[in-house]
Amino acid sequence: MNAPPRPVKQQLSEAIALFQQGHIADAEAGFRAIMKRDPRHFDAVHLAGVAAAMAGRAEEGATLIRRALAINPRSAAAHGNLGSTLIRLGRYSDGLISLDRALAIDPKAANAHHNRGFALMKLKRLDDAIAAFDRAIALQPNFAAAHNDRGSALMDQYKLEEALAAYEKALSLNPHAPG
Repeated sequence: MNAPPRPVKQQLSEAIALFQQGHIADAEAGFRAIMKRDPRHFDAVHLAGVAAAMAGRAEEGATLIRRALAINPRSAAAHGNLGSTLIRLGRYSDGLISLDRALAIDPKAANAHHNRGFALMKLKRLDDAIAAFDRAIALQPNFAAAHNDRGSALMDQYKLEEALAAYEKALSLNPHAPG
C-alpha cells in the first residue's frame, strides 16, 4: 500500500530548504512535484522559475515566473525575479520594466533597486544607475554588491576617486567577493 502524499505545505518547506542550501536541481524537482498536484500554486511556479533561471535555463525560468505572475500579479518578489532573469538574458529594457513594477509594489526592495541600477548601467544611463545603487545602499548599507556596482558605474564616468571609495567599501564588507 502506498503512503499518502505529503501535504503541499510540507513539500514546499522541504523544497525551499533545499533551495536555500544550494541544492537547486533537487529544489526545482520539489517545486515541480507541487505543480503537478496544483498547477496554479503560486510559490511553486514562481520558485521553479527562479530555480530554472539559476540552473542556466533563464528563458524557461522567465516563462515560469510570468506564469506565476498571471496567478498573482501583485508579487514584488516575482516581478523582481523576472527582472533579474531578463537581465541575465541581456534584455535590460524588459528587465527594467519588471523591476519598476516590483518597486511600485515594494519601494523598499533593495535587491530590485540594485538590479535596476545594473540594468541602467548596461543601458549606459550611468547617472540613473548610480541613483539606483544609492537607493539600494540607503536601504541596506552593507550591500557589498551595490557598492561594487556603484564603483563600476562611477568608473565608467571616469570618477576615479569616488569609484575607488565605492570599491574599497565593497571589499571592506565582503573581502572574498570576486572582483
